[in-house]
Amino acid sequence: MNMFRAKSILRVFRPALWRSTSARTLATLTLSAGIYLPAYSYGNEDFFSEIEVDTQTQTSSRFSFLGYVQQDAHYGISSPDANLGFARTQSGLSAAQTSVFSQVKIDGSDTDSHWMFSAKAETNWVQWQEDKLDITPNHSRIFLKDAYFDTRFENGAWLRVGHQIIAWGESEGLPIADVLAPQDSRAPGQAELRDVREQIPAAKLNLPAANLNLELVTTYKAGSNRLASADEPFYPYQQLDNNGLTVQHLGPANEWEFAAKLAYQFNGGDVAIIAADSNTNDYTTINTNDNTVVFQQSRVATLAMLANKTFGNWLLKGEAGAFWNQPLQADTPYETNQYRFMAGAEYSGWTNWRMSVELNGAVNEESLADSNQDIGYVLRISQNAYNERLKNQLWLLNITGDLGSVLRWDSTYELSDSWQIGAGVILYSATNETSPYYIFKDNDEVLFSIKYSFY
Repeated sequence: MNMFRAKSILRVFRPALWRSTSARTLATLTLSAGIYLPAYSYGNEDFFSEIEVDTQTQTSSRFSFLGYVQQDAHYGISSPDANLGFARTQSGLSAAQTSVFSQVKIDGSDTDSHWMFSAKAETNWVQWQEDKLDITPNHSRIFLKDAYFDTRFENGAWLRVGHQIIAWGESEGLPIADVLAPQDSRAPGQAELRDVREQIPAAKLNLPAANLNLELVTTYKAGSNRLASADEPFYPYQQLDNNGLTVQHLGPANEWEFAAKLAYQFNGGDVAIIAADSNTNDYTTINTNDNTVVFQQSRVATLAMLANKTFGNWLLKGEAGAFWNQPLQADTPYETNQYRFMAGAEYSGWTNWRMSVELNGAVNEESLADSNQDIGYVLRISQNAYNERLKNQLWLLNITGDLGSVLRWDSTYELSDSWQIGAGVILYSATNETSPYYIFKDNDEVLFSIKYSFY
C-alpha cells in the first residue's frame, strides 16, 4: 500500500461518529457483570442546595461515598480479515473488563463549597495473540475521574478548579460545541456521548446575571481522544503497522486552552454562544520520513452557537460552528476553514417511549462542491417498562462523510437498587474502501454485563 494511501485511511476516532446498518448472526456469549451508577453525574453544575436543614442533619450529610463494581464481556460474532493483521481472526470472546469506580464528596461547613474526588480502576482479562485466546490480565490501569473543588461567592458567581468534564454540546454525530472535552475512542459507537467524555484539568468560573450566564474556562495539558492499543479490536493505526510504518505522536505546540460560553435562558429553552482557542482532540499527520509517520494536535479557533426549545412533547435543538485552520487528513494533509452543523428533534408524547433524530454535517471552505457527501445522522428509539426498571434502546448512527455506520441495540434491567444486568448487540458497516473505518467492518459484537453499586 502506498504510504500516503495508508495515511489517508488514518483518521483518529471521533467516538460518536460510528454508525452501522449490517446484520449478522449472534453467537453464544459468556456473561459479564457490572452496574450503572444512578446517582453518578458528570459535571452537574447545580450543586448548591437551597433546602434548609437542621444542624444535625447537615453535619451528618457533609460526607458521602458511593461507587460500583462492573463486569463486561464482549463476544466478537464475526471473523475479521486475517490479511488485515488483527490478532483475532475468528469469532470469540473479544473483551472481559472489570471496572471499579468510587466517589467521595465532602461539603464545606458553610454549604457554599465542596470537594469531589473519584477514581476508576480497569482490567481486561482477554488478550488475543497469533489468533489464540489468552486469559490474562492486561491493560490494567487506575486513573483519576472527577477531582475538583467548588465554591460559590456572595454575588452568585461560582468557581470550580480541578479535574472535571466541560460538557457544552449535545451533538452525538459530530463534535461542534464540545471543543474542550476529549473522548474515549477505544470502542466507537458503544456508549453515549455523556459516557465517553473525559475529564480534563481546568478552572471554570461561572458569572450569572439575571437570565444570562457567562462561563470562562482555561485548561492546561487537557490531552486528546483516548485511542485503542495495538492489541485491541479498534486500533486505528493497524494499516500503518501492516506497511511497516512507525507511529510517533507529538504534544501540541501550546498546552494552554481557553474558552468562553455566554448562555441565555428563556421560557422553555436556551441559547448559547461559544468562543474558543483550543487544540484539536484528534491527531493529524504533520510529517513522514524514515518510515515514521508523525502526528500532532493542531490549534483551532472556534465560534459556535447552540440552541434548544421545547414545544409540548417536542424538543428541538441545533448547533452550528465555524472552525478556522481546521486540519484535514488526506494524501497531503492540509488546513482549511470548516463549518459544522447539527439539527435535531426529540418526541416523548407516547407513554414510556422516546424517539429522536439528529442530522449533522460539515462543509470545508476549499471543497464546497463536495459538501453533500459530508452528511451524517443519528436515530434513537428508547422505551421504559416495569416502573422504568427495564430500558431498551435502539440506535442507528451514520458517520458524517460516507465513512461507515453502526446499528446498536441494548437493554438493561434493574434487579434491585444495587443490581443491574444488561445485554446488547452492535453491528458495524463500511462499504467505502478508502474509509478509515473500513477495516473494522467485521468487529460486530454482542455485549453482556452485570453491575453492582454501593452507597
